[in-house]
Amino acid sequence: MTSENLEIIKNLAIQLLYLDAIPTGTIGGIQQVSHPVFDENPMVWMDDDKQFQMADILTDRKGIKKARARWKSIIKSSESVGSIFLVLRKGYWLPFLQAIKQYMDNAEFSGFFGEIWTQVESPNMNARVSLDTLVEWFKEADKSHLMSKDELKAYHELPDELRIYRGIGEKSNPNPEIFESMLIRNDLIMLKCYYLDGVENGFFY
Repeated sequence: MTSENLEIIKNLAIQLLYLDAIPTGTIGGIQQVSHPVFDENPMVWMDDDKQFQMADILTDRKGIKKARARWKSIIKSSESVGSIFLVLRKGYWLPFLQAIKQYMDNAEFSGFFGEIWTQVESPNMNARVSLDTLVEWFKEADKSHLMSKDELKAYHELPDELRIYRGIGEKSNPNPEIFESMLIRNDLIMLKCYYLDGVENGFFY
């Protein structure tokens, strides 16, 4: 990656700091917020002198300015795109990848896409990046950078056709009539699935 493109990506990340933090509730008495970088209020961090700092990012303008300045300095000093991603909350990794994709070559993009896909919870349900976009990304990605060596080996060894089984839990069981018709066709495999609550109901079809 060129130094010019890295600077562009840094500036795009810095812009996210200036979005408003929106309160979303509390966990353990701590106010949670929706924001690409900040996750709770007040924000607490350790400065360069190893001293703890605190800032109210919801109601105190000086606090917001202080917090933004701290994270801006972290982004500006980043030496790689990977370190910039670590500043952002995981839920914003895919949208940020979409924003910076044009400043990366395909190998760089594919590597980050693969990492994000395995580290972010339910990436296919991201409200900001459509499923169609994700499908296109997988098609154009360099598989040697998207996957690990073992994954790539398994990918190349896949048959032309394969059957995929979907797990069904007790709370999401479909209509019993559907089960009956599937049993008649011998399409349903009945297996015990143990859940934390001790329930042994589960089906794979």
